[in-house]
Parts: sequence; C-alpha cells; structure tokens
Amino acid sequence: MEKGGFVRALYQGGWGEVSFNSYEDMEGYVQTAIRQAKLVGKAESSLAKIPVVKDEVLLNLKNDPRKVPLDQKIALLKSYNDLVLNYHQLIRSSNARYLEQFIFKTFASSEGTYIYQE
Repeated sequence: MEKGGFVRALYQGGWGEVSFNSYEDMEGYVQTAIRQAKLVGKAESSLAKIPVVKDEVLLNLKNDPRKVPLDQKIALLKSYNDLVLNYHQLIRSSNARYLEQFIFKTFASSEGTYIYQE
C-alpha cells in the first residue's frame, strides 16, 4: 500500500511545494510549503476564478479483475507465454508478466474543490 500527496502554497506570487509519502506530519508539510513560498514571493498573488467542484469519479468496470481468482490469471498468462514459445522453433525463451494496480486519488483545494477518483 502506498500513500502520498502534494501540498502547494502561494504567497505574494511565489510558490512553495512539498511532496510526501506519509500523512503523519501534514501540518509540517503545509508550514514548509508556506516558508518556501515566502522565500520567493515578491509580487502580488492572483489566481483565475474557477467554479468549486465536488465530485466522485468511481470505477465502472464491466469485468473487474479484482474478482478474478489468481489461478485464472496465472493460467491466462501461461497460455500467452505458451503461444509465444510455440510460435516458432527458434524462440527458446520468453518472459510474461502481469500487473494489476488500483489507485485512489483525492484532490482538495483551499477554494473548496474536492474530487475523489478511483
């Protein structure tokens, strides 16, 4: 399981940015981004006016691979590997891999936008 995020602060036209992989010191990350922004900020800050968005973008899978048993996935991968190996007598080896990854992201802004995405 991986966790992480990104904090960005704007102060007098200067940006401070911090990326992290632990939520434990969120206040510290925010303060670091603010300090960075204050180091470079020398002008007026101005952001474009955008509407506040609140949304959830959820998975809508016809065939969810999380519901397919591991032995079926291995059998399918083995059948693909066998196709390659049996295609021509000069093919002596092959390598087949399977990756399954599901990511959940949240975006929140100080203007009130909040988007959750699977």
